[in-house]
Amino acid sequence: MIVKIKKCEDYLVEFCAPTLAGIKCANLFGMMYGSEENLLNEVARLNMMCNDKGINIRILQHQKNRALIFVFREKLLKSILDNEAVWELLYGCGYQRDEDLNSTLNVLKDRIETSDIFPHEIGIFLGYPYYDVKGFIDNAGNNYVFCGYWKVYENEKQSAKLFQAFDICSECYRKCYGKGIPISRLLVAV
Repeated sequence: MIVKIKKCEDYLVEFCAPTLAGIKCANLFGMMYGSEENLLNEVARLNMMCNDKGINIRILQHQKNRALIFVFREKLLKSILDNEAVWELLYGCGYQRDEDLNSTLNVLKDRIETSDIFPHEIGIFLGYPYYDVKGFIDNAGNNYVFCGYWKVYENEKQSAKLFQAFDICSECYRKCYGKGIPISRLLVAV
């Protein structure tokens, strides 16, 4: 499917509907921008619209007029990060558990900007199950049992149902937004 993107709200609807609906902790998308000032102003504007619904928007990387935007629900993300196995994996990647969420996201941002390869632990921050992120890392992206929004290493049926829910949610958001419903009315408080 080819999607014509016109403005930041289009990106949110196209790539972040499950997060906007509260059924996923985070999404990530890349976008082109004209100037750094415009990018920062746009992210600030979107945060003003989304923050009261528990949604945060953060720039993880920007260079050469391309930005990597992280859209997340702080409450849901914190609940994922409140897990010993998750922290064992993150600690091995250079994260410190005693840091606040902002500091933890700064480590992720630094790893994205300085690593030779995209940091695979980002799956944790996107709400992928721990065992699938660990499986991806341990298997170098091979030997998965199913592939959808991410490579699945365990619980194939459960993941397939979740992927279907994401698809239904995204389609619903596209239709509503396409009918002129403003994004501010599509944000769900969780």
